[in-house]
Amino acid sequence: MKLRINQCLRSKRGDMLVLATALMIVLLLIFVAVLSMIQVQGIIVSIRGSVEAALDSYTVDMGREIAGSIKSGHDYTVVLDQEQFHEYLQREFPAYQDNTLTVYDEDTGRHKFTLTCKSFDFTDEAGELKTKTVLHLDIPLYYMGVQVAGIDRDMALQSRYNLK
Repeated sequence: MKLRINQCLRSKRGDMLVLATALMIVLLLIFVAVLSMIQVQGIIVSIRGSVEAALDSYTVDMGREIAGSIKSGHDYTVVLDQEQFHEYLQREFPAYQDNTLTVYDEDTGRHKFTLTCKSFDFTDEAGELKTKTVLHLDIPLYYMGVQVAGIDRDMALQSRYNLK
């Protein structure tokens, strides 16, 4: 068998059907892999943008509340309101429940991704409110309808509000 393949590959007649077929299969696999990675990057960018919008909205609202309190002469102590941040996330992702968002494809019903809020923190120093959240993103990869791998990734996002 090995000798026959070598003869086909070295043929002077131009009998390159085996090599051309193998080359086409390899190129097709590379093309499918690139398309899958583009799809995954699209999901990541979309999620990141929505979470950044929620975090920025939360930071601005909390910053305005702190600045208003200070201007009225009250000594304001910042209290971490993680539930309020989760409400902002729920505005961006209506299916966000119990600190987790799991999305399924409407057409196939397959698991598309899971987003989990791992931590949420803030600092109030030198007239600036800084908020930070770390999210865990799990995206399964499918081949011919079967999950073959997955991408697990943590995303750290920050937002700032100048209280002056």
